[in-house]
Amino acid sequence: NYYKCYWKNGVKIILPGSTYNGSYSDPVTSKMKIYNDDVYITSSVYQNTYKPVYWKNATQYQLSQPTTFSFSDISSIDVENGNLYIGGSGLKYFTNQKIGFYWKNNEIHEVVGCEGIMSMDVVNSDVYVAGYNNSGNIAYWKNDVMTEIPFGTRVQSIKVIDNDIYILVSKTSEYVQIQKVFKNGQEISSFDHENL
Repeated sequence: NYYKCYWKNGVKIILPGSTYNGSYSDPVTSKMKIYNDDVYITSSVYQNTYKPVYWKNATQYQLSQPTTFSFSDISSIDVENGNLYIGGSGLKYFTNQKIGFYWKNNEIHEVVGCEGIMSMDVVNSDVYVAGYNNSGNIAYWKNDVMTEIPFGTRVQSIKVIDNDIYILVSKTSEYVQIQKVFKNGQEISSFDHENL
């Protein structure tokens, strides 16, 4: 059997409810967040179908299932002032339109114009997410207001510091990965390395 786990000070902690027998391609653990010494981990488990869940200190909690679209991926997690935010992606029923959304304390919020969340940061109750917009380009949103980034095929991270929004994006070209940092939508640095 396989299971999800993490280590704390060298001690392995198995996440209950994550064991499976290998018959299904169970997704790996997605993201972890430490907040006030509490350990939050989010992922999905297979129970006849894939279901989104999270663990707080190794106790499993089920996330609410969307009603207008199917859940497909969990990409990010953040905790602020005791509020839990989990970002993900899905497909609209009947149209198969991609959608980015997040849970706040198990309540689902769709991000307008977003096709998938790759990273998120929550500061002073403002929700910042980064991913693909409806045109397939990289963008970030602050409380549903979108800013498009003119580079990249993948978001590595988004972080807000002193009200400035930093986003790290990447693009692979001819076996070389190029990464750029944007601050408030403007490029401030660029670097590349061989994609080994």
